Amino acid sequence: MLMLGGATHYAQLMDLQEWSYQHINDKQIQGKILHVQQRLMLLYELILVSEDCAVVFISEG
Repeated sequence: MLMLGGATHYAQLMDLQEWSYQHINDKQIQGKILHVQQRLMLLYELILVSEDCAVVFISEG
């Protein structure tokens, strides 16, 4: 009976370890996605500013 309890405890620890790895992996992926989204927003803002400058430049010219 003690062996069965030990095996159950070991299985629970392995499940916890697998969950921990998956959780860490998910957080890393979320961080990368957030980083890409931030870069895309910056690029979008730069494009908008560039278009505004081009419009101002053309209208002044």
